[in-house]
Amino acid sequence: MIFVVFLLFMIKVNFFPPDRYSMVTSLSVSILVGFQLSGLCYMYTQIPALFKNLLFCSQHDKNAEMLLSRFQRQIGLSRGYFLVVLILFIVFIGGSFFEYIGGRPLFAFSMEPTLWSALFDIFNQTIGTLILFLFATMVWFMVNVAFVLDEVSKPEYRENVIVDILCVDRVGGLKRLKSSILKLHAIYTITITLLILSYISPFGVTYEIFVLALLLFISLFFIMRSIGALRKIVRNCMEQQVDNINNKYHELSGKLLDVISKGDLVRDGYEVMAVKLSMDTLYAERERLVHLYSGSRTVDAGLLIQFIGSVVIPIVTFIVKVISGVPT
Repeated sequence: MIFVVFLLFMIKVNFFPPDRYSMVTSLSVSILVGFQLSGLCYMYTQIPALFKNLLFCSQHDKNAEMLLSRFQRQIGLSRGYFLVVLILFIVFIGGSFFEYIGGRPLFAFSMEPTLWSALFDIFNQTIGTLILFLFATMVWFMVNVAFVLDEVSKPEYRENVIVDILCVDRVGGLKRLKSSILKLHAIYTITITLLILSYISPFGVTYEIFVLALLLFISLFFIMRSIGALRKIVRNCMEQQVDNINNKYHELSGKLLDVISKGDLVRDGYEVMAVKLSMDTLYAERERLVHLYSGSRTVDAGLLIQFIGSVVIPIVTFIVKVISGVPT
């Protein structure tokens, strides 16, 4: 529908001719609005539910309730959210202002004072404002996901988290949550790709392209931090189990010394063997957990490849934009 309206303006407004720049930007903007709305719907309906149902042992635990409640408030209409919206609006509108000072026309009406040009400017600015608003919402959501996972990875939440350290997914059975975080990153990356396409201009590579590239690399930091927090949650659980094994091992060691100190090994031989077998079992379990712990600290090569691929998409878009004939 948005693309159809843009096609109408291409016919009616001479300043907005149906060339490749107008077609690409119009199509990108049209896809972008629907994609952002769908992406935000997924974020706000799926990820909080995953936090609630997959991460915490008890939904009625006081610490879990406080953290989840805080997350729900933060992703709503909080002061931090409005601050992010304001900053992004200042950055993008400020760039347009400096381009205007440099002589670049910003409004069709200034070049072609007709009713259709005025309507085009109103429609274009409204869509642009909506896109920025939705993009700011995505940025704020991503920041808060990283915050929640960072909080949960702290030692005080050990007792509150559901973790299966033997699960093959290497994130303690939290694969669905990890996949959702990666989907969040994919949604964000595709959004930036479409935003880059929407800023194609015959006047050259725009200021907004560089801002979007910076925001992409910032998002990589938050995604890596989120995945790192999941691994830390698993490591915290492993550390707790190793501590429990150590305590039990020391308890059995003391018991073994007491039996031996009595001196009647013939009578107490069976008890000595039983205690020693238990200690050997605990030691083997401890070594296995330590090995798993060391593995959990390594970097996931597949994850890195996925991140690199998500960065390449916007970069390739940028290169195609330059090669296609836009002067730099």
